[in-house]
Amino acid sequence: MVNQRWHLEDSAKAKISEVCSEPKLSAQQKSDKIHQIEAEKEHEFAKIVPADKLAAFNACQAQRDRDLAAHPGKIPEKKLGPCGGVIPDPASAPMSHEHPMSSPAQK
Repeated sequence: MVNQRWHLEDSAKAKISEVCSEPKLSAQQKSDKIHQIEAEKEHEFAKIVPADKLAAFNACQAQRDRDLAAHPGKIPEKKLGPCGGVIPDPASAPMSHEHPMSSPAQK
């Protein structure tokens, strides 16, 4: 089953790559198509894995993700979006649209 999942993931990555390289699509259209590809991938995986095993697999994957998040490496890993570019960390993202060096007292 794991090999079949890898095959589905590789196929989805190829489709996403095609979407990302399509210059006529807007960012929103790309995002919508990528979400559709991801949903199709999960649907196909659900068809090859019995429901009880899928639930166990998802629980195992979620635990693995939590374990990895709890023990980050020395070098922080940057998350890339499906079409490239770093996804900003919500904790380090600025809370407002103001420039960080400007404040009302400095004006």
